[in-house]
Amino acid sequence: MYRFDHIMYAAADLQSGIDELEVLTGVRAVPGGSHPGMGTRNALLGLGSQQYLEIIAPDPNQDLPGSLGEALIQHGGSGIRSFAVATDRLAAVETLAEVFGFASRGLTPMSRTEPELGRLEWRLCFLKHRLLPFFIDWQASPHPSKTAVKGCSLMAMTVLLREPSAYREFISQLDLQTLALKVQTSTASEPEGFTATLMTPRGIVELPNWWMTPIP
Repeated sequence: MYRFDHIMYAAADLQSGIDELEVLTGVRAVPGGSHPGMGTRNALLGLGSQQYLEIIAPDPNQDLPGSLGEALIQHGGSGIRSFAVATDRLAAVETLAEVFGFASRGLTPMSRTEPELGRLEWRLCFLKHRLLPFFIDWQASPHPSKTAVKGCSLMAMTVLLREPSAYREFISQLDLQTLALKVQTSTASEPEGFTATLMTPRGIVELPNWWMTPIP
């Protein structure tokens, strides 16, 4: 089974990202923890049962050169950078992706310490396409949505691509649960990337596309 897990909302600074989402939604995300080796830390905002929005930003207490944290600083913008799909079948993901021409970057073990849940351990699978979701196996760890602040829900998400055919076919094979995902062709004037619609205490909100800002 493949299930939508979370949105990755990238920011160049964690507090700025938290403030930005609070202005948009009326809900203030709660700090999560640090990702050792990735140069990042996060804050979480719940989107429902086993779903959440992750604000990911550089961690100033880590060495940043060559890390994701450094890339977020260099980019300087904020918005949806990616999304995660939960599964306990990461090897099957790699096999299926190869059928559609998407190579795997391998499996990466991860961990962080969450204030209320304690130590979380999981594995990630990234594919060699910047707009494909990444895949996460939470193993025996409690799901972070259990302690994420409530108040918002995900209504729909859209992926915009110049050539969406292979992407769309791959995603359709996953039969994603709990996500209304559209894969659409972007126009010449429209950047590739993601949009998402949330129901929030401040009404319906459209989240910005991180990829809209040119990468230096």
